[in-house]
Amino acid sequence: MDLSHEISTRDHGPFPLCHGDFGHNNIVVDDEYRVLGVIDWESAFAAPWEVLADFPLTLSTIPPAIDAPWNYDEAGNPKDEETIQRYADRKAYLAAVREQEIKKGIDNSLSAALADSKREQLIRAMRIYENGKAGFYSKLVEKFW
Repeated sequence: MDLSHEISTRDHGPFPLCHGDFGHNNIVVDDEYRVLGVIDWESAFAAPWEVLADFPLTLSTIPPAIDAPWNYDEAGNPKDEETIQRYADRKAYLAAVREQEIKKGIDNSLSAALADSKREQLIRAMRIYENGKAGFYSKLVEKFW
């Protein structure tokens, strides 16, 4: 099966570089908090912009299509209060990103990629799978195929 068309609308390079493990623990700063460098590039890769677009880790979620079905109600909404809040925070984050794109006069590539829930779920599942986590992957492929 070829789901690549679900990932990117800009599938011609050159592609930007993704760190792969970009967190505060991999940023070297001085006593004044000026960035001196970024370390731990072993997971770096080049990919279409839509693959790189992701919410901060504090806002990450398991895609509903590969999460345990009992975590959701009949309408597909999460039951857990923390997950409900995380989705609300993601919506606010997305609005803030779009506001900055407009303010800076740049295209909406990042906000559009973040707003595309199918793309986000597929990319998240790919990252989870890459890290060796189990999930209901056949459900995800069925959803997008």
